[in-house]
Amino acid sequence: MMSGTKIDIGHTQISKRDDGVVLIEGSNRVYTAFDIKEIHQAIRKINNNEKVLLLIKADQYTSLDQGARQYLSSPESGLQSIAEAYVIRSLSQRLLLNFLIKVNGTPVPSKFFTSIFEAENWLNSFRSSEKKLETDAIERSSNP
Repeated sequence: MMSGTKIDIGHTQISKRDDGVVLIEGSNRVYTAFDIKEIHQAIRKINNNEKVLLLIKADQYTSLDQGARQYLSSPESGLQSIAEAYVIRSLSQRLLLNFLIKVNGTPVPSKFFTSIFEAENWLNSFRSSEKKLETDAIERSSNP
């Protein structure tokens, strides 16, 4: 399922899958805003600056500090993604992401899951709506 495009930035593995989804595999650490910006730079590199669907897979003790949460709520954070699905493994991650998404807000649609399968299905719903938007635009341009 992997196309071979992979970047390892030490604390995180970023890879582009054959289906175009970028998989981000976090490690057991408290991520800072600097870490998140480093990940976003790798996403832009791996996807040639085009927006992408992100599948973020947390390790057991992956967390975010206040600066990372603030950055993830900023418009700048959404520049490289269409939607972001987080696969979490603990109650503390559920509480943290619930607060981030519902209270702080995120610049792109974001949701957390305990199953990769459910996260992939949710991300694929954006792929379908994106294709419909492209089809509608083509139809409008050919029927003035």
